[in-house]
Amino acid sequence: MKESTKLKIKSILSRLRLLNTLYFLKLLLTLLRDKFLWEKIKEKVKLSDDEFGFVCNLHNGDTYVFCSFIEAFKKKYGGKITVVVKNSQYSIPKMFPAIDKIITFKKLPSSSFGDLYPSLSEPKKGSLSLGYPYGYKNIDNCPNSNWFQTFQFQLKLDLSSNQSKPVISYDLKEQSLKELKTLIGSNSFKKVVIISPYSYSSSLNLKEFFWIELAENLRKLGYIVMTNASKREDVINGTIRINFDFQKLLLIAEEIGFFIGIRSGLFDIISSANCRKIILYPKLTYPLSGIKYKDMDILSKDKNVIQIEFDQNSSEFDLSCKIIEIVNQFDKNCS
Repeated sequence: MKESTKLKIKSILSRLRLLNTLYFLKLLLTLLRDKFLWEKIKEKVKLSDDEFGFVCNLHNGDTYVFCSFIEAFKKKYGGKITVVVKNSQYSIPKMFPAIDKIITFKKLPSSSFGDLYPSLSEPKKGSLSLGYPYGYKNIDNCPNSNWFQTFQFQLKLDLSSNQSKPVISYDLKEQSLKELKTLIGSNSFKKVVIISPYSYSSSLNLKEFFWIELAENLRKLGYIVMTNASKREDVINGTIRINFDFQKLLLIAEEIGFFIGIRSGLFDIISSANCRKIILYPKLTYPLSGIKYKDMDILSKDKNVIQIEFDQNSSEFDLSCKIIEIVNQFDKNCS
């Protein structure tokens, strides 16, 4: 072997060792940070002997689904319920009256915390538990691959137990519709389409041009197009920004024509709304169970939901045409 080749191999191995070391250090720092945050939560959240405490430190959809099973859990096990969430998720548990107390923090432990401490996913009175099932030590014994049933399994509920529907005040609905009317300059809510191009829990990535073209074609059909986007996210050209909290967004979704976007927790939150939902999924196998994500999705049972799998190597133009065809067909059926 040439000396130059040996040097190249040696250099590559050295870089790999450095990368492994950096990766290990990153994991260690995350663990230390998570442990510190957990202890801070325990200091602030004091539970009575007859009180369950759950820390929901995952995505919006996970928090919503978990909170929707709290009423069934409370009926079965009694006691009071305290839920801890990030500041940005405060409006989610607020929709479920069975939750007695909501405490917010700016930062919570990372999603990997439950994997390192699986015993924390075991609900116990007088103790804080993690409000999601992924690190639960007995999750492999869950009899089904349905994502929702893993939450029931963690909470030791019957798999036939129902989710609670969100409860929101009439006054907030009136306020939300008034704000929507101000944004769009009209009260033709059924001619509103909200697009949701951002998802931080999906591998599907569609180019900005796809959304611009989709919005333009929707406007040609007579729709007012809005982008669901935070202040840090870009609004798709030619659309109106909507940045409401989850309670208001759910109320708005009840009144509009379509909600179109990449699958994210937002679609769990608006799942009870009557608007048509066109949900885009990556064409892949769900890594935990070996089944397609959309096939295990409770939203597949909703008559107002149309699910589209998209191969990242396929034509985004064809996808846009398919969505427009669905919307156009709906308009014809309603006319």
